[in-house]
Amino acid sequence: MKNMFSVFKLKDLSCFGELLSPDALTCFPAKYIYIAAGQEEPDSGRIRKMLSGVSRSADLILPVPHTRSPEDESWEDPHMGSAWFMMEQFRCLPILSGALIRIKFLMECIQTNRHDWIHSPCPELFFLLFHSMQTQIVRTDYCHTRETLIRFCRQFRKASAWLDGQPLPADAKANLQSRILQYEDYLIDCAVRLELTEKEMELFDPVSIIHNLQTRHPDQLAVRKLPKPEFRPGPVRCLAVFCSALRHGGAERCASLLLQHFSELSGLKLCLFTDSAPAPGDYPCPENIDIVILPRDFYARYVQLPILLKEKLTDTCLFFDHFLTNFYYDLLTARKLGIRTIAMEHNTFAFPLFSADLELLPLRQTIYTGTDLVTCLSRSDEYLWNSQGIKARYMPNPLTFDTSARPPFTERKTKNLIFIARMTRGKGVSDALKTVEKVRERHPEVKLFMLGSFTDPDFERETLDYVQNHRLENSVVFTGFTSDVKKYICLSSIHLMPSAVEGYPMTLMEAKSYGLPTVAYSLPYLEAGKEEYGTLMVPQGDYSAMAEKVSGLLDDFDKLNELGRRAWECLKFFDDALVFRRWQAVFSWLETGEEPDELKLPDYSAEEQLRLQQLMTDQIISAVLRLDSSPSFAEKVFRGEIEAERRNNILFDYIMKASYRAPQTGRQDTRRSGVSRFVFSLFWSLKRIYRFFKPWKDQEQGL
Repeated sequence: MKNMFSVFKLKDLSCFGELLSPDALTCFPAKYIYIAAGQEEPDSGRIRKMLSGVSRSADLILPVPHTRSPEDESWEDPHMGSAWFMMEQFRCLPILSGALIRIKFLMECIQTNRHDWIHSPCPELFFLLFHSMQTQIVRTDYCHTRETLIRFCRQFRKASAWLDGQPLPADAKANLQSRILQYEDYLIDCAVRLELTEKEMELFDPVSIIHNLQTRHPDQLAVRKLPKPEFRPGPVRCLAVFCSALRHGGAERCASLLLQHFSELSGLKLCLFTDSAPAPGDYPCPENIDIVILPRDFYARYVQLPILLKEKLTDTCLFFDHFLTNFYYDLLTARKLGIRTIAMEHNTFAFPLFSADLELLPLRQTIYTGTDLVTCLSRSDEYLWNSQGIKARYMPNPLTFDTSARPPFTERKTKNLIFIARMTRGKGVSDALKTVEKVRERHPEVKLFMLGSFTDPDFERETLDYVQNHRLENSVVFTGFTSDVKKYICLSSIHLMPSAVEGYPMTLMEAKSYGLPTVAYSLPYLEAGKEEYGTLMVPQGDYSAMAEKVSGLLDDFDKLNELGRRAWECLKFFDDALVFRRWQAVFSWLETGEEPDELKLPDYSAEEQLRLQQLMTDQIISAVLRLDSSPSFAEKVFRGEIEAERRNNILFDYIMKASYRAPQTGRQDTRRSGVSRFVFSLFWSLKRIYRFFKPWKDQEQGL
């Protein structure tokens, strides 16, 4: 290896933008040059390893920065790995400490214009060259000071801005920006460890911050709030609608209906940003809108999204997928660009508790504080969101049918029941079967039509076994997914809805359109779930009470048909004309900054506020109690994620503390071992849960 390499020492590690001169290189007779910082003496043995086995055509050999912390037992010296690159395409090289480079190649590079390299096929490599050693130092040495990190972050931002501003082909620029985001993610890790202030964290991109906190430091996310953006009124000329796919779910169906309505508005350009290409079986999508398929990878997505939003001249964004983390990153990206943002909540406030997706609680609380408007499906949620300092307005979903074309009310005479939903535990499939089993004791001829497809093979097998073991084959008909819902509704007299949680159930509205009364588990926040609207509710989980209500109606068809008439008539309060009038009010507010009377919050009386608070009380308690029987929650307990959630989530920490102190009485399920311990003392926990929500602090209640 003798005379294979020489050392060129730099006086300053921070040498952004400098170049080696030809004169400096002519004094080195060796084939390779090692660029060292300051008085650094490179380890000859390490450089020999870098040179051994390297092809003669390799122009640069670079240590690969390692992604793991040295505190990790599996961490290895990052110098043990190296990479080499073919550099023939490049004509200029910025100084980089810690690199071993062929001198002949450097001599050729430095005699050309310093910016020519930017037109190469892979200019993102130079971003790696800029920051490999510096980033390696920051990531593997946690003993450095906050001042050192802040200084480096400023250099990083300066270099990133310079690189980002270079004239690049679209693909090359996307690769470069993706590299920037990945390096920034590593730096944010260091910033969190060194407890940089929120002001100091402004050195970083806000989307990168939220992504890093959500995936690596959720305890920090739980207490972080984003500042409210400055609202800028103006015409809505280009509306970007974000929906992962126009298929399967209720939110997706709503997106399809709104797209069809918005496409008829003059002067409005529509763009659909989606994760999936159109496919047979999708809900209808207007032909006159642009469809953009976004990548699912975080780094690729948030490189392309700002470019696409600018190309489309987007001024307003509407977001549907409140249960996906990309929903929140997309929203934050649009907000960063100064685009107005509207987030649509398609379930209830407590939905993350019902689905055991507890990590969504702090994420949406953080993101929604910086959103122009949140739409929700009930007045109780509207009240709750606004009490958290988040601007929210009640916005019902459009109906899936034309109310003027529906059939006239027809009295029912059969003893048939209907259940319409995905066949999941949360929709109450098991309780529907238990209900019909009890109803059969008084009405042997009763029959239940179950419309919908199973999504879990294990649950499907469990359900079919129950039907067989309890001899319900002649009383239950599984249709699978069917588009001919009308056929079965016309054969039925009562609609069953034993769901644990619903946002704005379209099946309820469809049942009403045919004059079917509904018997449901208690969902008192539903605007269409009142008795005067043809719905009877029983306590959550009480299938015996549901069976009693159903049997009572089958005993008295006069009462059944009276409820059915109320259900049929109430749709005038949920007509599409009313829904679209509210959307027109939203567009008017976006354009003028003045909120129309139709959109303004009601003047809640003290009694109404108390009622809405009580509705949320019941919803939260119902959700928490159901965690005990949630398979996904049980799986998280098994994987040890619950303790992490306890540390990272304020609300869940209260729940866990309460469950540990609760008296161990009542049912114990050995199959779930520790899961059933999470049932807690009601009054003890409520006080602490409510402290999570500002309007219910004890001092504000005068308690």
